Amino acid sequence: MRIWNIQKTKQDMGEQLCSLLPFIHAISGCDTTFRMFGIGMGAAYKKFKSSVYIQDLAQRIMTYSSKENVVQAGEEIVACLNGYVENEGLDLLRYRKFASKVVTGNMYVQVQTLPPI
Repeated sequence: MRIWNIQKTKQDMGEQLCSLLPFIHAISGCDTTFRMFGIGMGAAYKKFKSSVYIQDLAQRIMTYSSKENVVQAGEEIVACLNGYVENEGLDLLRYRKFASKVVTGNMYVQVQTLPPI
């Protein structure tokens, strides 16, 4: 059994990342939501921890922005979690992933492995 010192963990993570834990939990899959294919809790946490940009996007969503802002920030977070390249939209990312799988695979492409629509 492993025992965690919550106060030390909170201090190590920092206030910003701690406040985003519910968002990270929801986007990476939890008891009531499905996770995106290939992106688990650990991978999502590492991306959020290493990217202030993703943290800012998540904070924008959590501050009850307008619907348009939430949609835009959500799409950017999904793109970043799936290997986003600068100035590449979600559609181009999805196409790039599809083309990569077609070129390297010897079987059909499974749709669930592509970034969500």
